[in-house]
Order: sequence, then C-alpha cells, then structure tokens
Amino acid sequence: MDLDLYDDDFFKWHYKYVHWMSVGVGKAFAKQYKFKSIVDYGCGIGSYLLGCQEEGVRVKGYEISPAAHIHTNSNLHPYIEYMDFLTIAPEKYEVCMCIEVAEHIDSHNSKQLVKILTMTSDFIVFSAAPPGQEGTGHINCQPFEYWIDLFKKRHFKQYRPGKVLESWIDAPDYVIKNLMVFTK
Repeated sequence: MDLDLYDDDFFKWHYKYVHWMSVGVGKAFAKQYKFKSIVDYGCGIGSYLLGCQEEGVRVKGYEISPAAHIHTNSNLHPYIEYMDFLTIAPEKYEVCMCIEVAEHIDSHNSKQLVKILTMTSDFIVFSAAPPGQEGTGHINCQPFEYWIDLFKKRHFKQYRPGKVLESWIDAPDYVIKNLMVFTK
C-alpha cells in the first residue's frame, strides 16, 4: 500500500465533509448494541471511534497513513497506532470494524486481513468496495462473495445486518451498500 495515498488534503476533506456524520454513526451504533470495547482497522481520523468513545466504549484504532494524526481528535491520540496492522498479534475486543479498507490492500494480503479481524473479535462489521466502485487507490475490489468465503473459511457466518443498519443509516451510501456483519 502506498503510504502517501491518503495525504493531508484527503484527511482535511474527510474531516470537513464526513467526520461528524461518522461520529454520529459511532454513537448510534454504541447506544444500540451497548458493547464495551471496539477496534477499528484502517480508522483514518477515528471518526467512528470518537462516537463510540463518547458513549463510554473502550476504543483502539490502527491506521497506516500518518497524515491522519493531525486531523484526529486529541482524545483519541493515545488509542490510535499508525502502523501496518497486518503484522500484529491482535488483542480481543467485543466488536471489530474494518470499513472500506480491504480494497486498498494487495489481494495477496486478503487472507491475512481476514485472519487478523477474526482473531480480534467474534462480531465484525466489515465493508469493502466491490468491482466497479470508483475510489482512490482501489487495487483489490472483490465481489461480496469473495469476502464472505474468506470469513466462512475462518468459521464465521454472515449476519443479516438489518438491525445493524439502523445505527448506520447516516453513513455514506457506499458504506451502507457494502456493509457486512460476520459472527462466530
């Protein structure tokens, strides 16, 4: 992955146009499910995490782009690590998120990504761009079935996200369209 792919201008744009909507989604999600801990792989400026944190949830985030740091709320700074999370030994959380990240990693790392996510939690909220979805740095757009199969091989089943979607209703359209939930 190109570390310069998401630069200061991208995160500035994200903060201006998407941040507060995502904070609201995080708050609604935490209120609806009342979980106590969450990790977000590819958290950007931590918008979803900030909403969860404001509801008293213990948060952790991983982001590969260091440019995100200056646009991240200072309350989150101690809880976000800027690194390649595909190499970590994850700790357990009640909920794991990975939103619109998988399409940015090389396809040969797809199995490793799913392995890390499934080692982290038994409840995973995941979205990834399918073929044809435009976006910066999309190098691994796969059909939904591809991801479902990788999770299935790790003994996870797809959970119908109907109720989950209630709290995600204000998320960007492409996130809602691509949202999948997996449980053990």
